[in-house]
Amino acid sequence: MRDADHSLETRPRVVSIVSYITRVVWISLVVCVCFYVFNVDKVPDRPSLGFKTEDAFFLWHPLLMVIGFTAFATEALFAFVSHPASDSHVRGRRSWHVFCHILTLICVLGGLAGVFGSRTIEKESWLPDTPHGFLGTTALILYFAQVFLGATNLLGSRGGKGKFHSFLGLSVYFIALATIVAGFVQHSAKEKEFREIARSMMPAYAVLALLVAYHFQNWTTADQYEPL
Repeated sequence: MRDADHSLETRPRVVSIVSYITRVVWISLVVCVCFYVFNVDKVPDRPSLGFKTEDAFFLWHPLLMVIGFTAFATEALFAFVSHPASDSHVRGRRSWHVFCHILTLICVLGGLAGVFGSRTIEKESWLPDTPHGFLGTTALILYFAQVFLGATNLLGSRGGKGKFHSFLGLSVYFIALATIVAGFVQHSAKEKEFREIARSMMPAYAVLALLVAYHFQNWTTADQYEPL
């Protein structure tokens, strides 16, 4: 019994350390993609971020998708569980969870506008035609389903939907990370200037996924914690 109590006492501290490491990882990833996007104009025949040409419009897609899912979606997951003893603490966590998801949604819509805008300029089909595109479409369908389910939980009675919402949210998150990595592979095959950055970012995404999975599993399996 003493060992079990000690485990419950030390678990939040371990998870707290992991959460700080996770934030260092996602901040590093966001900095890397921002460095690429805002320095791409230094590459010959490549425009800067903008709205006038296909390439300039498209740069909004990786920038906003990476920020949305790497930063805001990660923080939304971190806020997903809370201690049930304090109602005010639960409400604060829930508000932060919803706020982070709103920011994620804004980034997703902006990222979609970037890719659809670039394809419209080039008069290309909006339908996916690459592994990254098909995986991204799957992730987005599940993401919007998850957002709808979360909204129904927030506005109505949760019933038995809470656990499924958490399962779907975590699944969408990992699929989104896989989609980002697939996009890096696709883009680095076309542009050698992006390869060095992509090589450093892809392993970091694997580390990010492991850290989030560890954090989520430890908090949601602790007896004194429950989903929001």
